[in-house]
Amino acid sequence: MINFNNTPNAQNNEKSNNSYINLQENLQERDFKSHGTVEEEFTEEWLQNGNFTSGTDPWYNITGSEGDSSDVNASYSNGAANYEIFGEEHTYSLINGTPSTAKGWIKSQNSQYPAEPNQAADLRTGGAYARHHWSETEDQQVIGQWDKTIDTGRNMSDYVVTGASLNMTVNATVHSNPGYTSGNSWGGLDVTADESEGDSQFNVGDFIRYFITISDIDKTKVYAEILSYQTSGLGADHGIGNQYDYLYDTVIVIDDENDLIFILNNLFQNYNDQYLNITIGMFFNCEDNWNSDDDFFEDIYITSVNFTFTYKKKINRDTSLSWKQVGNKISGSNVDIVGANLKFKYKVDPVWPNDSPNAEIRVIINGSQFSETVKLKTGTNNFQDAKSGGFDVGYLIRKNVNISLSLQVFLADEFELNQTIIISIDDVSLNITYSVNTLESPTEFNIYLNGIDKSLDKSIEIPWRETVNITVTYRNSTLPKNPILDATVDINGIGISEQLNPIGSNYSVVINSTKLAFGNNYLALHAEKKYYESIDDT
Repeated sequence: MINFNNTPNAQNNEKSNNSYINLQENLQERDFKSHGTVEEEFTEEWLQNGNFTSGTDPWYNITGSEGDSSDVNASYSNGAANYEIFGEEHTYSLINGTPSTAKGWIKSQNSQYPAEPNQAADLRTGGAYARHHWSETEDQQVIGQWDKTIDTGRNMSDYVVTGASLNMTVNATVHSNPGYTSGNSWGGLDVTADESEGDSQFNVGDFIRYFITISDIDKTKVYAEILSYQTSGLGADHGIGNQYDYLYDTVIVIDDENDLIFILNNLFQNYNDQYLNITIGMFFNCEDNWNSDDDFFEDIYITSVNFTFTYKKKINRDTSLSWKQVGNKISGSNVDIVGANLKFKYKVDPVWPNDSPNAEIRVIINGSQFSETVKLKTGTNNFQDAKSGGFDVGYLIRKNVNISLSLQVFLADEFELNQTIIISIDDVSLNITYSVNTLESPTEFNIYLNGIDKSLDKSIEIPWRETVNITVTYRNSTLPKNPILDATVDINGIGISEQLNPIGSNYSVVINSTKLAFGNNYLALHAEKKYYESIDDT
């Protein structure tokens, strides 16, 4: 406080009538300093290029160690960072129509029944053909068969067969005249309801069984006769002489598509990931129904084979892809983390399939996963906020380490995908709020009244209508005691409220005594600047 004693001037030489201002103050009792800290709160955007307008730098992408990294790819387009999930669908349909050498069919030998039809077993214009004549003195079984290699041209361990069809068309001409007990050589087959059925040597009769077998290329795993058709009444007795019975074009279709799908997937996944072997054939059963009789299978055909299967890209479980950025540290013993808010937008195009309900976007900060995720099934093909208002991720922010953020697409399911899906992110923002507590630097005053150092008594007498110059030096109290510039210094009292103007390293104001009351006037000085102790001289 500065004390001004102000007495009116009677314009004579009597001392009692002189006008004066008396400034008096006890520094040690009345000076007040803040002696505190400055607590400030700041909110900063911690990421660079969160809107990807200038490419992806300093973002970078990484794939996880689990799953299949070939299922995903990171890319950049249209001002957004992308996660590409590769999907595709293909159909194998190279086995169709009439079997021929030109189509890759070759004759092979059956390991269980190595004997072949004795008249013919070859590929003809009409298809796979066999002819067999047998004069029975004992049972006989022979097979005519052909193989074809299936080359998908792909590593099928990365695909899943989702649909399949298999059929073949067959026909036959056989002798049907009685051959039992007649002593003839007409070669009629013996089947159920023929005269030979009642003989003790009759068991199942004579028949043809058409079949298709599928195996791995090395025939390590063989699924025998996954499709088959066995004649039951073909060759029934029609009378004496050269009589014939016919099996007209008959289409044989696999009973259960799911069984075929299972077989194909098992072969591709566990035996050979690119090649299969398919075998078509005719099994001839010549039963010894009498001491000796003839069985004539004249013209036996497989005229058409059609085999197709559809397969989709397999997306492996636990596959992940991340876009990541490493930012600066927050350091300092006087710094505290207040909170953090993460926002980003995303879209999924086309929409996510129902076969993968658990796929999600995960937030990982400094290696720790945030508790909330964004399910990809909630995405649309337009950008939308991952969460209204953003995610409160403050508890994951740590001091004294570089703050890293990963936005990870995590595929938690194994599923099939028939087309590529692109997940895009944009407008990524990580706002971190932190407080800084700064200890105020110690300060001191020097007070000059009309050029005289009055730092101790702080008082002055001035005549009425005269002025007083008040100059203050506000400075650090520790060496080298530098002056504090750009501070706010003001003086206040009854009738007085003035801000001191900076002049060099000081602050100054001129006050006319006419603004003061007569007698003692007490004025208060105040000086302050952020990060420095304020002084209130009261």
